[in-house]
Amino acid sequence: MAGAHAHRFKNHPDVRLVCRSVESDIKQVFAVCANLGTPVDINATIPIPFTNGATAGITISGNCVSFGASLTSVFERGRIEVDGWGGSWIRVFEREQIKYPVIPGKAQSPNDNFIDAVLGRAEPCTTARNGIIQSELMDAIYASAASAASGRPAQPVRAAHA
Repeated sequence: MAGAHAHRFKNHPDVRLVCRSVESDIKQVFAVCANLGTPVDINATIPIPFTNGATAGITISGNCVSFGASLTSVFERGRIEVDGWGGSWIRVFEREQIKYPVIPGKAQSPNDNFIDAVLGRAEPCTTARNGIIQSELMDAIYASAASAASGRPAQPVRAAHA
């Protein structure tokens, strides 16, 4: 079941963050997963180039000494790294790391934001387009992980049919 551990990340902050922050369609995905004899993958690396030129990388390290995962988004003038196991840290870089980056807005879980948006107390922090991109990302992770032995990346369905 290659991609299952990564699939757990579909609602994880790092996958949502990459879909919301990049604001672009996915060009392709090349997921490499290691099951280590289990029914689900334990370790994975997933580089993601986007059609706007941005690149993100998701790493899942389920059995290493420093257990964890991270999301790295690389942009034209910097990069952002986020803890993938709970968002307990964020690192922002321009040329050097910004020690205390200004992060505007209210710190809020997606569930709390949804409730506040429904009640008219906040704007939604995501869009339907972000949801489509996130779904395409997960489908492409599964497709690429399944064909990783062939060394072929997967394209989102919309991009493959364009």
